[in-house]
Amino acid sequence: MFFNIGSLILFTQTKNFVVLSVCRIFTGLFQVFFAIYFPVWADIYGTEIQKSTWLTYLIIANPLGVIMGYGLCSGFVNTSYGWQAAFWVQACLLAPSFFGIIATPNQYIDIQDTVRRLKLMNKEAKKKLEEANAENIDELTDDSDEALATDRPLRI
Repeated sequence: MFFNIGSLILFTQTKNFVVLSVCRIFTGLFQVFFAIYFPVWADIYGTEIQKSTWLTYLIIANPLGVIMGYGLCSGFVNTSYGWQAAFWVQACLLAPSFFGIIATPNQYIDIQDTVRRLKLMNKEAKKKLEEANAENIDELTDDSDEALATDRPLRI
Protein backbone atom coordinates (compact mmCIF):
# COMPACT_ATOMS: atom_id res chain seq x y z
CA MET A 1 0.00 0.00 0.00
CA PHE A 2 2.94 2.28 0.68
CA PHE A 3 4.12 1.87 -2.92
CA ASN A 4 0.59 2.51 -4.18
CA ILE A 5 0.48 5.82 -2.34
CA GLY A 6 3.95 6.67 -3.61
CA SER A 7 3.03 5.94 -7.22
CA LEU A 8 -0.10 8.10 -6.89
CA ILE A 9 1.89 11.03 -5.52
CA LEU A 10 4.57 10.65 -8.20
CA PHE A 11 1.82 10.52 -10.83
CA THR A 12 0.62 13.96 -9.78
CA GLN A 13 4.11 15.47 -9.84
CA THR A 14 5.34 14.60 -13.33
CA LYS A 15 4.52 15.65 -16.87
CA ASN A 16 6.60 12.93 -18.58
CA PHE A 17 4.38 10.44 -20.44
CA VAL A 18 6.59 7.44 -19.67
CA VAL A 19 6.65 8.20 -15.94
CA LEU A 20 2.87 8.77 -15.98
CA SER A 21 2.36 5.40 -17.67
CA VAL A 22 4.67 3.56 -15.28
CA CYS A 23 2.98 5.16 -12.26
CA ARG A 24 -0.47 4.13 -13.49
CA ILE A 25 0.77 0.58 -14.12
CA PHE A 26 2.26 0.42 -10.62
CA THR A 27 -0.93 1.82 -9.09
CA GLY A 28 -2.98 -0.93 -10.71
CA LEU A 29 -0.39 -3.56 -9.87
CA PHE A 30 -0.29 -2.61 -6.21
CA GLN A 31 -4.09 -2.46 -5.94
CA VAL A 32 -4.64 -5.91 -7.43
CA PHE A 33 -3.22 -7.57 -4.31
CA PHE A 34 -6.01 -6.09 -2.22
CA ALA A 35 -8.64 -7.16 -4.74
CA ILE A 36 -7.41 -10.74 -4.36
CA TYR A 37 -6.49 -10.71 -0.67
CA PHE A 38 -9.56 -9.06 0.88
CA PRO A 39 -12.17 -11.65 -0.22
CA VAL A 40 -9.93 -14.45 1.09
CA TRP A 41 -9.47 -12.55 4.33
CA ALA A 42 -13.24 -12.07 4.68
CA ASP A 43 -13.82 -15.77 4.02
CA ILE A 44 -11.26 -16.92 6.59
CA TYR A 45 -11.88 -14.44 9.40
CA GLY A 46 -15.58 -13.71 9.01
CA THR A 47 -18.29 -15.61 10.82
CA GLU A 48 -21.03 -17.17 8.72
CA ILE A 49 -23.20 -14.07 9.21
CA GLN A 50 -20.36 -11.61 8.58
CA LYS A 51 -18.99 -13.29 5.43
CA SER A 52 -21.86 -12.35 3.17
CA THR A 53 -21.95 -8.78 4.51
CA TRP A 54 -18.22 -8.27 4.14
CA LEU A 55 -18.14 -9.75 0.63
CA THR A 56 -21.09 -7.55 -0.35
CA TYR A 57 -19.19 -4.47 0.81
CA LEU A 58 -16.15 -5.58 -1.17
CA ILE A 59 -18.18 -6.18 -4.33
CA ILE A 60 -20.07 -2.90 -4.12
CA ALA A 61 -17.00 -0.80 -3.21
CA ASN A 62 -15.57 -0.70 -6.75
CA PRO A 63 -18.67 0.58 -8.57
CA LEU A 64 -19.51 3.03 -5.78
CA GLY A 65 -15.92 4.27 -5.75
CA VAL A 66 -16.05 4.88 -9.50
CA ILE A 67 -19.41 6.64 -9.31
CA MET A 68 -18.40 8.82 -6.36
CA GLY A 69 -14.96 9.46 -7.85
CA TYR A 70 -16.35 10.61 -11.18
CA GLY A 71 -18.97 12.74 -9.44
CA LEU A 72 -16.43 14.36 -7.14
CA CYS A 73 -13.80 14.90 -9.81
CA SER A 74 -16.05 16.12 -12.59
CA GLY A 75 -18.16 18.36 -10.41
CA PHE A 76 -15.75 19.82 -7.92
CA VAL A 77 -12.10 18.93 -8.31
CA ASN A 78 -11.60 19.56 -12.04
CA THR A 79 -13.32 22.93 -11.95
CA SER A 80 -11.42 24.11 -8.87
CA TYR A 81 -8.06 22.33 -8.63
CA GLY A 82 -7.19 20.33 -11.76
CA TRP A 83 -6.88 16.64 -12.52
CA GLN A 84 -4.02 16.04 -10.07
CA ALA A 85 -6.26 16.75 -7.09
CA ALA A 86 -8.21 13.53 -7.67
CA PHE A 87 -5.04 11.50 -7.20
CA TRP A 88 -4.02 13.54 -4.15
CA VAL A 89 -7.42 12.78 -2.62
CA GLN A 90 -6.96 9.08 -3.32
CA ALA A 91 -3.47 9.09 -1.80
CA CYS A 92 -4.72 10.96 1.27
CA LEU A 93 -7.59 8.51 1.75
CA LEU A 94 -5.25 5.52 1.44
CA ALA A 95 -2.79 6.82 4.05
CA PRO A 96 -5.02 6.10 7.10
CA SER A 97 -5.67 2.60 5.73
CA PHE A 98 -1.93 2.02 5.45
CA PHE A 99 -1.36 3.02 9.07
CA GLY A 100 -4.39 1.00 10.16
CA ILE A 101 -3.01 -2.14 8.55
CA ILE A 102 0.40 -1.56 10.15
CA ALA A 103 -1.24 -1.20 13.57
CA THR A 104 -3.33 -4.37 13.19
CA PRO A 105 -1.88 -7.45 14.94
CA ASN A 106 -0.57 -10.17 12.61
CA GLN A 107 -3.04 -12.73 13.92
CA TYR A 108 -5.79 -10.83 12.08
CA ILE A 109 -3.85 -10.36 8.87
CA ASP A 110 -1.56 -13.37 8.41
CA ILE A 111 -3.59 -15.85 6.40
CA GLN A 112 -0.75 -18.41 6.28
CA ASP A 113 -0.85 -18.85 10.07
CA THR A 114 -4.63 -19.13 10.08
CA VAL A 115 -4.64 -21.68 7.25
CA ARG A 116 -2.08 -23.77 9.15
CA ARG A 117 -4.25 -23.63 12.26
CA LEU A 118 -7.39 -24.57 10.29
CA LYS A 119 -5.60 -27.52 8.64
CA LEU A 120 -4.47 -28.76 12.06
CA MET A 121 -8.04 -28.47 13.39
CA ASN A 122 -9.28 -30.31 10.28
CA LYS A 123 -6.79 -33.16 10.87
CA GLU A 124 -7.89 -33.45 14.50
CA ALA A 125 -11.56 -33.49 13.50
CA LYS A 126 -10.88 -36.11 10.82
CA LYS A 127 -9.06 -38.29 13.37
CA LYS A 128 -12.00 -38.06 15.81
CA LEU A 129 -14.43 -38.93 13.02
CA GLU A 130 -12.42 -42.01 12.06
CA GLU A 131 -12.31 -43.10 15.72
CA ALA A 132 -16.09 -42.67 15.96
CA ASN A 133 -16.58 -44.71 12.78
CA ALA A 134 -14.33 -47.46 14.16
CA GLU A 135 -16.49 -47.64 17.31
CA ASN A 136 -19.65 -47.85 15.19
CA ILE A 137 -18.19 -50.72 13.15
CA ASP A 138 -17.44 -52.68 16.34
CA GLU A 139 -21.07 -52.27 17.45
CA LEU A 140 -22.40 -53.72 14.19
CA THR A 141 -20.61 -57.08 14.22
CA ASP A 142 -23.62 -59.36 14.64
CA ASP A 143 -25.73 -60.84 11.83
CA SER A 144 -28.74 -58.60 12.45
CA ASP A 145 -30.38 -56.35 9.87
CA GLU A 146 -28.52 -53.39 11.32
CA ALA A 147 -25.24 -54.88 10.20
CA LEU A 148 -26.42 -54.95 6.59
CA ALA A 149 -27.47 -51.28 6.56
CA THR A 150 -24.36 -49.21 6.13
CA ASP A 151 -24.27 -45.47 6.36
CA ARG A 152 -20.74 -45.00 5.08
CA PRO A 153 -19.00 -45.72 1.79
CA LEU A 154 -17.15 -48.99 1.37
CA ARG A 155 -13.42 -48.83 1.67
CA ILE A 156 -11.48 -51.13 -0.59
